[in-house]
Amino acid sequence: STNSFNSLLPITSTCKIERFVILYQVHSSELNILLHVLYDLDCTQYNPPLSSILSSIDLFPQFGLSPKALIKPKTPVYEILLSQASLHPLEVYCLCGRHDIHELAIPVSSRLLSLALSTLTDNHAERMGSVYLARLFKLHRTRVETLLRLLLPAPSLHNPTSKCGFEQQKALGAAWTMTTAYLSWSAKPDISTSTIRVVFHAMMKHIMCPECLKGRDERVNKIIVNWSITKVRLV
Repeated sequence: STNSFNSLLPITSTCKIERFVILYQVHSSELNILLHVLYDLDCTQYNPPLSSILSSIDLFPQFGLSPKALIKPKTPVYEILLSQASLHPLEVYCLCGRHDIHELAIPVSSRLLSLALSTLTDNHAERMGSVYLARLFKLHRTRVETLLRLLLPAPSLHNPTSKCGFEQQKALGAAWTMTTAYLSWSAKPDISTSTIRVVFHAMMKHIMCPECLKGRDERVNKIIVNWSITKVRLV
């Protein structure tokens, strides 16, 4: 602690009697969590709700403790928060932003890809801070821009056949344009590779030429591969 636990330590006395300190503004559950984190102990046996964990961590600076220094990978509190992020990613991310816990914000951010940024409130923005808010917006924007870039260009034309010449292949180009327009309009950072494939197949059911379908599948597979390796979290 940088302030002797808010000037509570050491408790000295000239009298050989026990002295008690009453922390009126700290709930017992919050103090319990704080002490467990301080001594790197697991507090899951008490089944604390996320709200108590968050409020306890917010008290750290008051007692001269750094959340960023104490919440590290492989520590019990890190694992607890990471598991809670499955159901409450925004709350945990706000905590990370408030105390600059970047190592936890990285995995948590991947669970915010489905979040509609328009639903963020002023309170959320204030709690996570401008830096982490900007990082979240950048992650979403980068994902969408990458997807739009991957959708172009259309498959290359194949050599003309007796049933499918250059004129007939325009149907594939038109269908591809329609599909990319639809995906561009509805693009979301968390769109799955399976959804991309399903949309392309559904929008091109009228294409019957084997060579055209081969070209389509090759392009879709390339999109899928590149989309699957596109970053899904903060860096």
